[in-house]
Amino acid sequence: MAVIAMLNQFQSLDIVTALWTLPAIYVLSIIIYRVWFHPLAKYPGPFLSKFTDIYPMVAMFKMTRVYWQYDMLKTYGSPVRASTNQLFFSDAKSWVDIYGQSSAPCTKESIFYDHLSATGATSVLNEKGKKEHARVRRLLSHAFSLNALLKDETLVKKRVEVLDDVVFKPAAAKGESVDIFSKMMCHFLDISSFFSFGTSFDSVSGRGEISHQDMDCFFVVIPVQSFFPYLKYVPIPKIQDAYRGLDKLVRFVQRTVREFKTQLEMQGDSFAKGTFLRNLIDARDDETGGSKLSFEELVENTVIFLLAGSDTTAITSMYLMWECGKRPEVMKKLVDEIRTAFPDPEQMPTYEQASKLPYLNACIEETLRIRGPFNVGFPRVSPGKQIGDHFVPKGVVVATVSYATHRDAKIFPDPLEFIPERWLNPNAEMRDINTRSRTVLTSRSIPGVSGSHTSAPMQSCHAADNFLQIFLAVAAKCIYNAFFHPLAKVPGPRLYAASSLPYIAGLLSGHWPFIVKKLHDVYGPAVRFTPHDVSYITPTAWHTIYGHKKAGQLSFQKDKRLYRSSLTAADNILLANDVDHSRQRRLLSHAFSEKALRSQEDILNGYLNLLISKLAVEAESKRAANMVQWYNFTTFDIIGDLAFGEPFGCLEAGGYHPWVAKLFDGFRLAVFNQAIRRLPIVAPLLRQFIPRSLITSQVDHLRLSFEKAKKRLESGRTDRDDFMTYILRYNDEKGMTVDEIGENSNILILAGSETTATLLSGTTYWLLRNPKIYQTLVQEIRSTFMKEEEINSISVNNLKYLLAVLNEGLRIYPPSPGGLGRISPPGGSTVDGYWMPEGTVVSVPHWASYHSSRNFAYPDDFIPERWLNDPRFDNDVKEVLQPFQFGPRNCLGKNLAYVEMRLILTRVLWNFDLELMPESYAWNKQKILSFWDKGALNVRLKRVERTGNA
Repeated sequence: MAVIAMLNQFQSLDIVTALWTLPAIYVLSIIIYRVWFHPLAKYPGPFLSKFTDIYPMVAMFKMTRVYWQYDMLKTYGSPVRASTNQLFFSDAKSWVDIYGQSSAPCTKESIFYDHLSATGATSVLNEKGKKEHARVRRLLSHAFSLNALLKDETLVKKRVEVLDDVVFKPAAAKGESVDIFSKMMCHFLDISSFFSFGTSFDSVSGRGEISHQDMDCFFVVIPVQSFFPYLKYVPIPKIQDAYRGLDKLVRFVQRTVREFKTQLEMQGDSFAKGTFLRNLIDARDDETGGSKLSFEELVENTVIFLLAGSDTTAITSMYLMWECGKRPEVMKKLVDEIRTAFPDPEQMPTYEQASKLPYLNACIEETLRIRGPFNVGFPRVSPGKQIGDHFVPKGVVVATVSYATHRDAKIFPDPLEFIPERWLNPNAEMRDINTRSRTVLTSRSIPGVSGSHTSAPMQSCHAADNFLQIFLAVAAKCIYNAFFHPLAKVPGPRLYAASSLPYIAGLLSGHWPFIVKKLHDVYGPAVRFTPHDVSYITPTAWHTIYGHKKAGQLSFQKDKRLYRSSLTAADNILLANDVDHSRQRRLLSHAFSEKALRSQEDILNGYLNLLISKLAVEAESKRAANMVQWYNFTTFDIIGDLAFGEPFGCLEAGGYHPWVAKLFDGFRLAVFNQAIRRLPIVAPLLRQFIPRSLITSQVDHLRLSFEKAKKRLESGRTDRDDFMTYILRYNDEKGMTVDEIGENSNILILAGSETTATLLSGTTYWLLRNPKIYQTLVQEIRSTFMKEEEINSISVNNLKYLLAVLNEGLRIYPPSPGGLGRISPPGGSTVDGYWMPEGTVVSVPHWASYHSSRNFAYPDDFIPERWLNDPRFDNDVKEVLQPFQFGPRNCLGKNLAYVEMRLILTRVLWNFDLELMPESYAWNKQKILSFWDKGALNVRLKRVERTGNA
């Protein structure tokens, strides 16, 4: 009866309820089982790891797999439950139990190993089953014997001589530095190719057809092919380049193997005897009827050998030199031992001789311990056996993490220190760990292991196998964010509260400032637009978030996701903490004082005269002038001269300086970076979508800023009234470092050029769209000044209507339309009646605040009279207008900006009549990518004709 009653209850459920209830019950039962009843439930580990594979996926995305494994073992001990069905070990006995020969061996875990193939053919890495592994290993074994390799020791010596002659000796003679990593990669690739084919790729000299960059393509492409093959068709430059590089490598090896076999047939048994490829071709497996490797298997194993023989050895050699090089006492001991053993610098030591140098070999052993290329834990599947002191059920994925084992303080005292001496007289346990780890790894796992690091972001595509877990975790998080989060009471759409994705989509579309304005229209003065972001449009929010704080009150720090990282270790004035910000601002303020502005006016007038003469040429030509460009040319030249003592030459050339053009690329890159920083887990993958040209442009721009700033500082000139003069004059021991000056010079260029030009462009557009306002302003300017020489920074202050026009321009077309996020301080804070927990990002967006009917009457209309005590606008909340920000971090250049805007607009309107061209009527319909994405503002100019002295 109970069963029938239950069935009747289920039948009474409507289909919609059943669709979500039954899967939810199923998922919940899985969670309960995995957490409390799974065979691994007794092992320690993070709670989430008991029912989801989120931790290994995050580690793969972040390319921190080995560090994650180490941290887990360090926190929870050995073994640790790292995910639903995975145990990590770090003890010595587990090495043998997991990787050693046994009647019940742990088999390779397919997800990790199956993708390690360049062509799809069988290799020593990806063979399936015990018999297949044995066959491949028998065929390859004698090719790797020490005796076989030592027969070609002269080949190695030749390549060492080439490296010495081509790289080290010329660099030593010139006193130049050497890129050790790149050269070592090329060097060992040449050696591997010698062993393989009897001829070198000659990549050290740069003349070879194949380079180590081509080899690296393997580590990008292989996991893509296995886990997410459709990415092959997505235009991600790095992946497309990798596919082309791997195809080039495989085709090269295929051609070389064919040519090799042809030469072997023609020349007979003496050809290339002892080389790796010859050994593979000759190998026969008597236990399988004399079978040989197929052509495809020859190609596959040759590629794997080239990768393993060059990449891993190069990494070890590079770290050996790095670790020794940064420790003078170690380097001295090593050099003394080598030079004592080989006093003749022309003598090339043999392998046998070098193997007898105790300190050299101790350095190598210590490098392999602390920086070895095989640090990751290689996953195997337990058949149901005792591993260490624990019985591990069948099907559980297990691994011993050498990175953790080699940092065990019980085995290696001071494990994080590079101490070669520990290997001069190692104890039995050290020797045992070293021998076991190397034997285990070289027996089955060496080739291609570095792919587990470089390909980590792509391996996470295997998350499809855990779709249910991911869906559950994401859904639960979204539900919590929307309904149970501490910010759940703040008004806003539930969709935006649940996830940051709607905000990111709006940001990348270029419409976010308009979207958040609409949200405020619907939800009021406070809107929650992501799980952790709240937007305000009130003047009180300006004071609370950005204003000065009383003693003991904590300030809201900047959300650094909005800003680029510093090029050096120094922070600029935007990113500096409160103490460093005050120090930098105190020094920079001298360059923006009233006295400085008066002394800089001659510099400004020189460029304004040039602007007027250039516009006169445009007027004479009868063609439309793009005022966006001319305003930008002017402001960039002015700020270039004030910041670096030399202009960009934009006005003179009538075009953008290449450096200036790179700045606009930086605006677009900033949007990508802001979005990516919101998704840190998938950031490494998403960065592949950023056009390389944008990244290159930003790096070039920052580099040029530093070079120009350094050049100006080194000149030491204090006889001209530019920014650097004031910095040099007042830069005492409490001033700024050279790096800080370089970082801030880039900020000065951006803040002092693009924003002013944007405001002038927007104001000009709105003036020309409103002829009565335009005529009123023209009348004020032309009636005030009879001569152009009368126009200066003092006299323009008397133009009341001009100031009203500029303020209205700043309101209706703010140069920085978005909001600059600040972070709620430790302990949280209240903003406009809403409690903002610690870490909440709060902001006041300019466009949304200035276009809200809550703050301004007729908010979308251009009406300068609202700033001239017109009673129609008595209820306007004018204090919400803060285009230069508010508080102790407001814009230092506010006074300079107003001087520039007043002088430029006054001079232009005094000299010319302006008419908006039809193609620019809808100029204000723009996207916003950090700043306005402005098109051409085409205006017809006509020179004002005057008589007499006017």
